[in-house]
Amino acid sequence: MNSNNSLFKLIAYIEGVSNILLMCVAMPIKYIFLIPEAVKYPGWAHGIFFVIFGILAIYLFFKDKKPFTWLLLVGLAALIPFGPFIFNKKINH
Repeated sequence: MNSNNSLFKLIAYIEGVSNILLMCVAMPIKYIFLIPEAVKYPGWAHGIFFVIFGILAIYLFFKDKKPFTWLLLVGLAALIPFGPFIFNKKINH
């Protein structure tokens, strides 16, 4: 595995964790306890890692000549909770 794939795997993991924290911790705090500030920083962090994840996916798609189905799977993994973990073997080969 080259360094770009290792970086992508790391960012995919961080993006997945940030999504879970946002959805399972920050959002319930916001809506159950009516504290809208609870999503500010987790939302920013998730947004940053989501964008980095997408940019790295497009970069690897072109650089490593990955199949288009790989890019679609990565996009799907980024959009659903637990996606990067569920599709880990498929997107990180």
